[in-house]
Amino acid sequence: MVLEVAVVQLVPNKAGLGLAAWAAPLEVGVPVGTVAAFADRGSVAFELRARDALTGDVIAMAADRETGAMRVIDLRSITWYGNAHEIFGQWAQAMVDLANTPSTEQVEHSRYFSLMPW
Repeated sequence: MVLEVAVVQLVPNKAGLGLAAWAAPLEVGVPVGTVAAFADRGSVAFELRARDALTGDVIAMAADRETGAMRVIDLRSITWYGNAHEIFGQWAQAMVDLANTPSTEQVEHSRYFSLMPW
């Protein structure tokens, strides 16, 4: 089997908005933080194709696009690619889980919200 994997989109976080949410005073911090929580998160997308090594026939295809998890205190949002590192790790774990899980069971999706700030 030959795997062809491509990162087709990598949108960085808007680190300035994430930092503004931290630096804003309490009166404007909550509204700015709420806007920043939805506007500053980057995203990553990939496409995967598996081919039979002997015939060249496509035997499987996959694609996914993810954004970083929402957090109450989001330290990843003040770096450009903090969420991308996390997403790549989640995809790697999902591939391991898919390879080790029987076909009768379903692999759970990663969580959309996290309490861990890093």
